[in-house]
Amino acid sequence: MFSKNNSLIFLCLLLSFSSLIAQPQIELRGSKQARPGYGAGLKIKIARNGVTGLMRFVSNIPKDCSINELNVSSATISTSDNEMRAVWLSVPLKDTIFQEWEMKIPENAKGKYTINGHLEYFKDGIKHSVPSNSIEIHLSPYFTRYLED
Repeated sequence: MFSKNNSLIFLCLLLSFSSLIAQPQIELRGSKQARPGYGAGLKIKIARNGVTGLMRFVSNIPKDCSINELNVSSATISTSDNEMRAVWLSVPLKDTIFQEWEMKIPENAKGKYTINGHLEYFKDGIKHSVPSNSIEIHLSPYFTRYLED
């Protein structure tokens, strides 16, 4: 059957795997293109995976852009120093949490913006961080139906 060493290795692997499953999962979604002078919609989807305490999502905001809250899921939204923060002092008991906001783009903006962030949470008194994916928002005075992924 299993030797004592094999059992110990199996137990360590099982505990490592279960800790990976227990951390929240985060997905950042948003417009692939936007017109300068208008807004670009952004949304995070958090699968909390049992986390119930304080959580905070921090995302970069390009220079001169501003944020308008769209859907507040019991989070407090604040901005400063080119960052947007959504803070949940008490996480909703829903398995999946959505938070939406609009990023207002300056009229003279050009090129593209790369938006990313990370989710911070505490578990057993220890601070953890989970990075989100990145999205690119291409700025154009005209929309195109065809953007390469």
